[in-house]
Amino acid sequence: MVHRCGGALGGHRQQGAIAILAAGVLLTVLLATALSVDLGRLFLEKRRLQMIADLAALEASLALTDCSPGARRLLSHVQNRAREAAKRNGYEGSDITVELGNVSYGSDGLRSFAASPASPQAVRVALGRTVPRSLLVPGELAGDVALHASAVAGTEAVGTLEAGSFLARLDTASSPLLNALLGRLLGTSIALDAASYRGLAQAHVTLLDLIEARADVGNVDELLDLDLGIRDFVLLGAEALSRDPKQKTVALMLFDIANAITLDVPLRLRLGDLLRIGLPDRQAALDAKINVLQLLSLGAQVANAKHLVQVELGSGLLDTLGVADIDLDLYIIEPPSIAIGPAGRDANGEWLTRVTSAQINLQLHLRLLDLLNLKPQNGLVNLDLFVQAPATRAGFEQFGCADGKRTATVGYVAQALRVGVGQFDDISKRNPRIEPSHVLSLPLHLIGIEASADLGLGTSTDRPGQMLFDAIPQTRTVDNNELGHAVSNLLGDLVDNLSVEFDRGTILGFVLDLLLSPILDLLGLGDAQGLLDYLQRYLLSPVLEGLDVLLAPLLDLLGLNLAGADISVLDVSVTRPRLLM
Repeated sequence: MVHRCGGALGGHRQQGAIAILAAGVLLTVLLATALSVDLGRLFLEKRRLQMIADLAALEASLALTDCSPGARRLLSHVQNRAREAAKRNGYEGSDITVELGNVSYGSDGLRSFAASPASPQAVRVALGRTVPRSLLVPGELAGDVALHASAVAGTEAVGTLEAGSFLARLDTASSPLLNALLGRLLGTSIALDAASYRGLAQAHVTLLDLIEARADVGNVDELLDLDLGIRDFVLLGAEALSRDPKQKTVALMLFDIANAITLDVPLRLRLGDLLRIGLPDRQAALDAKINVLQLLSLGAQVANAKHLVQVELGSGLLDTLGVADIDLDLYIIEPPSIAIGPAGRDANGEWLTRVTSAQINLQLHLRLLDLLNLKPQNGLVNLDLFVQAPATRAGFEQFGCADGKRTATVGYVAQALRVGVGQFDDISKRNPRIEPSHVLSLPLHLIGIEASADLGLGTSTDRPGQMLFDAIPQTRTVDNNELGHAVSNLLGDLVDNLSVEFDRGTILGFVLDLLLSPILDLLGLGDAQGLLDYLQRYLLSPVLEGLDVLLAPLLDLLGLNLAGADISVLDVSVTRPRLLM
């Protein structure tokens, strides 16, 4: 009996122990559940606070480049934008700190933020919020916990710059000349009027437009790596424009130009040689605008670099009567480019975003009095005019605001043109030798007359000048007084410097110089040079002075002028804001 009672008592004790153990396990589960619920809640609260900080920093960073009137006090403007964004996204606290500064990279590759109110490019937003530590445990026991979140975001102004412009002076008189020049650069014949060129000049595409026009391109790097034939290059611009209903007319114009280009034209270009992106993250340039006429004409120049381009210009009625015929030889030693990037200089003093105008050798051949309808090179009188245009460098110094609009300050180093009468010994050389123009060359080496003039336009300087672009887009002409005297009448100065003489290597030239000059001098009637004065005074000088109707618009279309080049700021926009930390 004792044994049985002891067994019953042991069973009751075991049941009690199991109940206590079960209660303990249940309590542990409840505490673990409460803890996990609270930890999850705190994690979500922290994550929500971080999201608010991210959104506030992104929106506040846009205020760094805001040109609205309220942005004049930058710090207060940025703080207001950050607080408004935080409140709009559900932040109800007041513990918010906004700092301006810059982000730098350490030797370990990690980013760090340093507050700097001078020229800030980033915004740091820090938020704080106090929440109960637990929803299950009374607040007096569990207490509160302070949550903190911070985010650093940045954006910057990005400009599109070009030196050497086809946009200068698009009028009715110059559009036929532009047709001849641009058509030859593209390898086709085009017949657009001035209104059509203005349509091209007023149309814009972005890098994103160009990317979306190609199924095989997904980002900026892949776009810049494209190597295209000249026809595919024009089609790329047409496809990009065709996606915008407002640009249908211009797109159709480009489709017509592309279809007129023969498939066997051996002209190619790599887009990275035309478009230079000066940003660490090239994707930030997606929204940069590029003028369509600039894209077309400069792309044609890049494709023709290191090639001789020959253009028959003619001269209207004079050409029909056989009185004059004009040809142009153009050799692009270094092509121009379009640069997209920020303003400022690097540690070496170089512009972060910089371009150079094209380095060009240009030769005009005039054949006069071709009355016998001979071959062009056999005109009765010939005259050669040369233009040597070294590259002009330019870069963004800074961006600003004026009257609610973006402005840009551009630095430049201008190089003076060299203009004269004569011909290059080799048009493909960077510094070719100038030979006299053979004004008259009769068969059998009977007689020859040569003319020459070399108009140096001052000494170039390495010290940059600056120009303010207060309206964008805008094209301005370099005006550097240090390049020498201002030339009001270029061709008039050439006439004053023109030298005409007999070619002593010909038969009559030798006879005239050896015999006629001493006889005329002995008789007091002058010398043989007096005969040449009539040629210069009554034929060559009027021809040179009359060339301003051709040479001026030709130089304009090439973006050339006496002091260097035309400089165009095509766009200044703000990159999409992005989180940096």
